[in-house]
Amino acid sequence: MAVRTLDSHNSPLQIGEIDVPSGGAVGFTLCPGKQQAHSMSGRWLRDLDTDLDALARWGAAAVVTLMPMHELQAVQAHGIGEACERRGIEWHHLPIRDVDVPDASFEAAWCYAGVRLRAHLRGGAKVLVHCRGGLGRSGTIAARLLVELGWPARQAIGAVRAQRPGAIETRAQEQYVLDLPGAVDASTDAHSARVLGCVLGGAMGDAFGYAIEFDRLASIQRKHGPQGLQEPVLRAGQLQVSDDTQMTLFTLEALLAALPGQGEVLTSAFLPPLTAACQSAYLRWGDTQGLASHSGAPSHLQASAAMRQRRAPGNTCLSAIRAGAWGAPERSINDSKGCGAVMRTAPLGLLRGASPALAFKLGCAAGALTHGHVDGWLPAGVLAALVRLLAQGLSLETAAREALTLSDQAGGAGTGTDRLLRLALRLAQDGTPGERAHAELGEGWTGDEALAIAMHAGLSGRDFVQAVRIAANHDGDSDSTASIAGQLCGTRDGILAVPHAWVRRLDVLEDALQLLSEWLQPDGAVLATSARLQA
Repeated sequence: MAVRTLDSHNSPLQIGEIDVPSGGAVGFTLCPGKQQAHSMSGRWLRDLDTDLDALARWGAAAVVTLMPMHELQAVQAHGIGEACERRGIEWHHLPIRDVDVPDASFEAAWCYAGVRLRAHLRGGAKVLVHCRGGLGRSGTIAARLLVELGWPARQAIGAVRAQRPGAIETRAQEQYVLDLPGAVDASTDAHSARVLGCVLGGAMGDAFGYAIEFDRLASIQRKHGPQGLQEPVLRAGQLQVSDDTQMTLFTLEALLAALPGQGEVLTSAFLPPLTAACQSAYLRWGDTQGLASHSGAPSHLQASAAMRQRRAPGNTCLSAIRAGAWGAPERSINDSKGCGAVMRTAPLGLLRGASPALAFKLGCAAGALTHGHVDGWLPAGVLAALVRLLAQGLSLETAAREALTLSDQAGGAGTGTDRLLRLALRLAQDGTPGERAHAELGEGWTGDEALAIAMHAGLSGRDFVQAVRIAANHDGDSDSTASIAGQLCGTRDGILAVPHAWVRRLDVLEDALQLLSEWLQPDGAVLATSARLQA
């Protein structure tokens, strides 16, 4: 009997489509472009471009691929990500083993992907999910999206199977859907989007600026055009972050270690355990840089290959950590006002139980561990307060003025930090463009300059991308200034403002999402992380 050949023309892509009340739709189907010589259905010779053009006409805002890369390669569909992006479609790669349910890596990645996908659906857009055959894994995740939008689990399963009989193939997959916690409300996603925006937006700004960190503006313009660097620079297909993001993630890990046992409303009593946790975390980071500064059991982050890369670590951080990172605002470890303190403290502003005043104190204490000059550790406190205020929904200008008031109350009036931040506010109000503003604000090598440049960029840029471009294109410390700008704008605008095509290429994305997924989970996950860190 002749083997039936199925291609994109004689067997057009069939999409199981389920409308959601917002006007969006969840779709699921088989693998676009798959080529498979032998299957029960026949011989598959689909064309990837033809299938993706069909998805574009269908209106897909995002495509979710559930096949591991080796499986995509086996059916010659491994170019799907770039092909989606050429059509303006977000591509999310969330691998699940064939005939299986999501594992821990999937769940960590979902803390980010789920927020973006639910936002698309709530906004009236369409999301397409696919695996190889379009039944088991695809049906399971399509049902998950429906459940998280408020559908009862059995109703979601029924709707999926009505579109494609046989979908959600195994008992384990069905039970997975039935065991889901339920709806994720929009307010929860809004909070998660700010947290993700802060950390991943900062990482993205860092990666953007790291490519030109030691270049003068004239050199940047010669290489990239008169507007300077406009798109991130890939290295081996990835966006590489610097020590700025490495240390920021270690700060987040410190928070996860310090939080268990604290009440919902944090007080100044949280300051000593948090400072101790940050000290330990920075010593662990020092170990990744070859300092042998931490003798305890390695944390997940400390053991990560991505964290063990040397990405131009700051001399002050290295020397202070080598000495034990014992500084405090009232007990200077050195006289450095480098930007290595402010670049790492943004996560301290993500504590929902902390007031802006407490976030400020936490940031100052964490910064002073390694930087003894007031204009080294004070910007670290101001940044933490800014993030806390932005996470509460304030505008950047209002948040800046309130953070400056906190700084003044703590004795910061008249410091370089106070002067430069007020100057940045005035320059932004006057519409002073980046190059002229940078001439007055400095090059960003010190903490006060770095925060001022970042704040001016955040106030001047029309969106996240433009703010990062303004913050990066100057003569000085481009990765630190762009990273801080990314943290500020990411917190203010949420993760949807950060291009997904950039985020998915971050070289530390897996490590960041591991921490973020635990940060955004109930206390049980936080306790589990703490147990690992204290083992």
